[in-house]
Formats: sequence, C-alpha cells, structure tokens
Amino acid sequence: AAALLAARAEHMDQLEQRVEFLNFCMVQGPQIALTQAQLDVLWNRCVVCGSCVGERDLIFRWVEQVRTNSVSAIEPEATRYLFRRASELSAESLSPTAYACIEYLFRWINWREQRFAQQDQSNISVLDVPLHGVQTLWAAALRTRDEAVGVRANRFLVLLH
Repeated sequence: AAALLAARAEHMDQLEQRVEFLNFCMVQGPQIALTQAQLDVLWNRCVVCGSCVGERDLIFRWVEQVRTNSVSAIEPEATRYLFRRASELSAESLSPTAYACIEYLFRWINWREQRFAQQDQSNISVLDVPLHGVQTLWAAALRTRDEAVGVRANRFLVLLH
C-alpha cells in the first residue's frame, strides 16, 4: 500500500510539473493556440481516464488559468468545445474544482456571446436568452452528490434568475 501511495504521489508530481510547463508555454510563450485534437488528448488522458480526482482537478484548474491568462491559447470555439466535453461529465460526481471550471467556461462563453454582462462575481445582468449551457448548471445543482457543488450551483442559478 505504501508503494502504491508513493507511486501515485510521484505520478501527480510529474503531471503537475508538465502542466505547469504547458501553462508557462501557453501564457508566457509565443501566441500559439492548442488544436481541438491536442485538447482532446489532454482531456481524454487526464479527465476521462484520469487515475484520481486530483488529476482531473489539475486539468480543470489549468483550463481556467489558461483561458483567463492567455487570449490566444484556447480559441473561442475550443472553449465552447471544452465546455461541451465538461457538460458530458456525470453531474453526480462533479468535484468543486470541476464545477468551478464549468461555471467559469459558462460565464466566459455567455459573456463573449454578449448574453450577459458581469460587473463582478455577484452582479450579473442577463441580456439575452437562452444562455448557452444553462442546463449543465441545472444538472449540477439538482444531481450532484457534493454539497459544496450543489450550494454553489444553486447560488449562481439564483443570480441568473
């Protein structure tokens, strides 16, 4: 059991270093954008086939960081694609980090499409309906097993309505 824990810790350390390097390249490096195929490889390896929640959460945090800190690393259509992939995940088993990423992508897409204006985290004006992906938020609010996810999703839905 100790060897397994040590191997898992080593795996996570290696993955964190690689994701950190990828983040550095995407944010600090030349203006490059990941292709949908490249995002699929990352998503499939770390989210779909991830060995633990920590591995998946690392990728969710990375998506949010890169989308926030780089204009070109993840293009708008790729952002929509990642939201679609995240929406396919089981709402019952979303971690707080996974839900935070989904909410962030939801906010970014709907802001970009000028469907709502956001003055700050708790002051949103809906400008046009339907909001892209709102059903994903409802699924998280109604089906999650994680209390923190349910509370956060419910609060955000109240802000929207």
